[in-house]
Amino acid sequence: MSRLVYLVWFVLLPVPIFAQPYNVEVISRVLVGFGKPAFVLTANEDLKNISVEILKDGKVVQRRRTSHLREGEGLKIEIPQAVGVQTYRARVTVGKQTEEFEFEAVVARPLQIEISKADVDLVKGKIRFKASEDVAKVEVEVYSNGKKTLGKTFEVDVPRGDYVSVDIGEPGGSVEKVTITAYDRWGFYNGVEITPFYYEIPHEEVLFDFGKWDIKKEEERKLEHSLQEIRRVMGLLGSDFSARLYVAGYTDTVGTVEYNLELSSKRAKAIAEWFRHHGLAIEICYQGFGEEVLLVITPDETPEPKNRRSVYVLSNQHPSGQSFPRDRWVCF
Repeated sequence: MSRLVYLVWFVLLPVPIFAQPYNVEVISRVLVGFGKPAFVLTANEDLKNISVEILKDGKVVQRRRTSHLREGEGLKIEIPQAVGVQTYRARVTVGKQTEEFEFEAVVARPLQIEISKADVDLVKGKIRFKASEDVAKVEVEVYSNGKKTLGKTFEVDVPRGDYVSVDIGEPGGSVEKVTITAYDRWGFYNGVEITPFYYEIPHEEVLFDFGKWDIKKEEERKLEHSLQEIRRVMGLLGSDFSARLYVAGYTDTVGTVEYNLELSSKRAKAIAEWFRHHGLAIEICYQGFGEEVLLVITPDETPEPKNRRSVYVLSNQHPSGQSFPRDRWVCF
């Protein structure tokens, strides 16, 4: 099942401004609840009669004075500020010498991402989400076989509350993990991690007459039980999960390779259509693999019952791997 792992990050960005006999820095970007913007003066030597005034629009909003600072000691002036960006001027007086420094400070709300399983389509490579703040950039990374196989950056300009949609293209192959990182206009960011879902439905094999693909009346009981299990699993996933049902068909080695491939495809299609006609509303895909994937390895022209089988999979991406050597699913 897909996991959503929320990562909240904040940045305290020191901006060094070099001066003698002291250094100053500005904590210029903060998130609500994680401190305040601040102007910090650090003495490079013993200082006397220090005054720091913070001005906005020519008016003093904060003032700190001290008669003495030893070498290495600091004076920190926090600035109360609402959400947004403000420009300030710091007036520093040490003894009779005065210097001024202009700086900008940003206070931002933490960026929260709202995403559901239905918002991620790994087959088509389309992802969307909503954010609590304006989004300026999105980074998407896709991992397969323990390695990053795709990394894309999207420059966007999406107001908070609107859907942010990105198209990463069809990933191809099996996806193990997708990470999405959204940035606001100030560079603060939040991320989600999505793990694809794959569940193989246990079932009794439907028996077909030799060379046929019609589902016999007496075999429908097996499909009814399978349909109950599919609905049970979907109920656990929740209504927002964009699962597809994949039906794969396989045969034994009796007959030609071409004949078995076509026969397995027709039988998989018949099962898929049975599920659709009996009320399964999700997208259903089918494919036949003939004798390409034998459960029991046999010589040619061997009527092995275990090889005449099917596989039902609920997943949010095309199944791949040894059991599914080709990606030619037909979906409806």
